[in-house]
Parts: sequence; C-alpha cells; structure tokens
Amino acid sequence: MKHRGKHPQDKQLFGQQTQLWSLQEAVRDLSFLLDRGYAEKSASELVGNRYRLRKRQKKALLLMSSGQEAQANRLNKQIPAEMLAGETLYIDGYNLLIGMEAALSKGYLLECEDGQIRDLASVHGSYKKVMETQKAIEIMGQALLELEVEKAHWIFDRPISNSGKLKQEMLQMAQENNWPWEVTLAFNPDKELVELNQLTASSDAWILDRVDRSFNFMSYLVRNYVPDAELISLYEMA
Repeated sequence: MKHRGKHPQDKQLFGQQTQLWSLQEAVRDLSFLLDRGYAEKSASELVGNRYRLRKRQKKALLLMSSGQEAQANRLNKQIPAEMLAGETLYIDGYNLLIGMEAALSKGYLLECEDGQIRDLASVHGSYKKVMETQKAIEIMGQALLELEVEKAHWIFDRPISNSGKLKQEMLQMAQENNWPWEVTLAFNPDKELVELNQLTASSDAWILDRVDRSFNFMSYLVRNYVPDAELISLYEMA
C-alpha cells in the first residue's frame, strides 16, 4: 500500500525559493487577466509559458488563481464553522478524501487566492487506498462530530473503480462510530452537488461558483488537524 505524497518532481518544482517566486508572480498575472475576462485556459497557458513553468507548476497556477469577483463571490457564500451545528453537509467525496490523504502523506498543498486549500493529487479511472486513508476518514469523522453536523452526505464518483468498496467501508466505519453519514455514488458528483444546491463541502471552483452555501472543510481540517502539512502559501512571501 502506497502513500499519496509528493510527486518525484515536486521538490524540484515547489521546494526551491526561486520556483516559488516565479509561481507567485504567475498567480498574480493570471488573476489579473481573469479579472479582465480572459479565458482561463488560454490565459493560463500564456502566463505559464511566460514564466517557463513546468506541467505540474501550470496545474498549481490554475488551482491557485482566481479573479477578485470570483474570490468575493465564494467568500460571501461561505458558512463559518460555528454555524454548522444542526446542518446537513453534502461532501464532494474524492475531493475531500484525496486532499486529506495528500495532507497526511506530506504531499504539497496549495493555499489559493480564494481561501481554499487544494492538492495536486488526482485519481484517473481507479481509486486505490493508501496508508493514510483510514486516518483521513477518522479525522473527518471526528471533525464532523465536533462541528455538530446533523448529517454528512458523501457523494463519490460511480465510474471510478473501487468506489463501491470504499462506500461500504465508509458506511461500516460510520456504523462503528455512530457517525450520522450517508454515502452515495453518482455518475457526475459535481453536477449532482450543484443541482442539489445544499450546504456543500468542496474545494472545486466550478462547484463553489454554483452553489448558494459552502463550507471550507479542507482548510478547516488542515489547520485544525494537520498543522504540519506541507502548505505552499505564496502570501506569506509577500
């Protein structure tokens, strides 16, 4: 069983001060262009090439950047932790689980301009547990109890293999710990979360821009339960 930690190139791409300075300038430039209506894909390619960013650095650039209007919109719809008591929280399953696995595995996390914390890990077609999976679920379960969430409704991608097995394992853990959880599989969780339009936990920008209420669960988890996470914060460099 493996970890979901750093990519072999990550220390070279994100572990050096000169690389982070370039990324910081690139994020500023891309956010400036997004504010002026430039298309995200073409603008990110233009900025990434200007600063000679590598593929994973360009991915980080896209994740970290957002225009001021988008930032304000997401922040205005964000519910503080102290207001979650008694709420039903709909959770973007793999988005949160993989993020926590990466945090516990010492993978690099990105502090983004909209206040979200995002990771560089991804799942393509198949999900495989890692050494930190159980601990990640346990931490999220404990956090939801302490937040006094009435019910957590997890939604995972049905097309990704092993989702059914993960669902059963999470339901078993919920039963053993008396967690008020529901776990469902959907062909398109992003679309389903937007259509449900309930209080949602996700760091996915597309979802955050379309739901009326959100909770920045990943940031809450990292700051309260994984204080030694490898967090790349360009704003502390300013």
